[in-house]
Amino acid sequence: MEPTYVRVGESQKSVTLTVTRRSERPHIVRAWGAFKPNKVSPIQEINKVELHPGPCETVASSIPPHSDPYWLAVEVLRDTGAGWTRSISRQSDDVEVPHSFEFNEIALDITYS
Repeated sequence: MEPTYVRVGESQKSVTLTVTRRSERPHIVRAWGAFKPNKVSPIQEINKVELHPGPCETVASSIPPHSDPYWLAVEVLRDTGAGWTRSISRQSDDVEVPHSFEFNEIALDITYS
C-alpha cells in the first residue's frame, strides 16, 4: 500500500504538518520528501518526520524549504491491538499543499508556513 502524496509546489516555503488524534488507539504519522510519487528514494535534505500524537492531542512539525518542487509522502499507522496497520486516506485525487485529510481517527492538515 502506497503512502498518500501531496504536491509541494511552493518549495521555497516551509511546510507545517499538523496531526490531531481522535481516538484512544496509538497512531504514528510519518512524512518525507520525494521528487516523484511512487519512488522509494527520499530527498536527502528533507529529514523524515515522525509524529506520535497522544489521545485527543494535536502535534505539529515543520519541514524546511527546498530548492525544487517535490512531493510529500505521508503514511499513517494505527495500532489495532493485534499489530500496526496502515490507514488509507479518504482522498483519491491528486492534491497540493495546503490540504486537509481524514484518516481513520486522525485529522491531518498540511499548510505553508
